[in-house]
Amino acid sequence: MLKIFFSIAVIMTSISSSAHKLLEFGGVSGGGGNVISATPPVAPTDSETAEELIKKSRQFVNLYLGQKSEKFQANQMNDQEHILYSKIFAGPKNILNAVEKISPDIEDDGPCYDYENKPVDASIANRPKNKFCISAHSISQKVDHQEIPIQSAALMIHEYSEIVGTTEEEAVTLQTQAIEELKQMDLPPLEH
Repeated sequence: MLKIFFSIAVIMTSISSSAHKLLEFGGVSGGGGNVISATPPVAPTDSETAEELIKKSRQFVNLYLGQKSEKFQANQMNDQEHILYSKIFAGPKNILNAVEKISPDIEDDGPCYDYENKPVDASIANRPKNKFCISAHSISQKVDHQEIPIQSAALMIHEYSEIVGTTEEEAVTLQTQAIEELKQMDLPPLEH
């Protein structure tokens, strides 16, 4: 019984420590996310190439969130969207501030891990302050080369939204919507 209590205390301390690092932005949820509805690769992309695509895809995060913020500020969203997006855009601790201050820590040798030490494609758990993990290794194994930028951008939006206080369900909704809408957008070529 004492071992169980000690184990729970260690886990809670670890979660509390990671959560404290991100409290500046307003919240923490499950801590991990995965790619959604990705086209599998014919052959895995090498991790270095995937890492470069992930780094470059941050411009899609900024473009997408900038456009969504403009729609939110102009009251051009339906009630359900407005409620969800108010969680990430309203107030001083919003997702745009998080994107500016928190950067992805790209893992190229393996997966990221959530608060329960389960492997995931991205996570806010167990990382230094102002960082979150996104796994080039995992994404390179699961996602077709052409889709890596959009899937990575949407997954980063998932993680940033968790940082500012969304639930896991809300983060997945935002991620899914971002994938669908980014695929429809006339995106600029990735900058070098």
